[in-house]
Amino acid sequence: MKKARTDNLLTAIKSPGHALSMKDPAHVEIFPDYIINKRHMVAAAVVAVPLLFGFTGLAIRYAAVASTLAEPGFESYARALCRWDCHWYLDISERGYERFPIPNQSNVGRWGFFPFYPMLVAVIRAIFPFATILVATITSIACSYAACLVAWPLLEN
Repeated sequence: MKKARTDNLLTAIKSPGHALSMKDPAHVEIFPDYIINKRHMVAAAVVAVPLLFGFTGLAIRYAAVASTLAEPGFESYARALCRWDCHWYLDISERGYERFPIPNQSNVGRWGFFPFYPMLVAVIRAIFPFATILVATITSIACSYAACLVAWPLLEN
């Protein structure tokens, strides 16, 4: 009885007993007697390339910043990268928005920031007991990676 060909990830790499004909343009031989589906190769590249760039950039930036910091570590690295609106978002994540303006304080700046990212950081911080700056940095990196994965198909055209 002949086995049906499937395209799911579990059967993407087939053993020699199930080897497809090399005339099939949708498959590539990667090792003698092992064939992989081209769509799975593209999917692996779509996942791996942004991740590789992200980790490489993070490592290079960490090496540059850590060489100038008094105390090494990822938390001090994240604090060194916290510029511009970072402090506002961390403050919103930790304390939320003010309900009413407080005289003689500059708190109206918090109202100008959208709440989704600070809420996401606050939820993750409630689950994992890390410093807010660490959770915010890791959340930003994860969201950037997800944006790369979502944008990848748009850039192929």
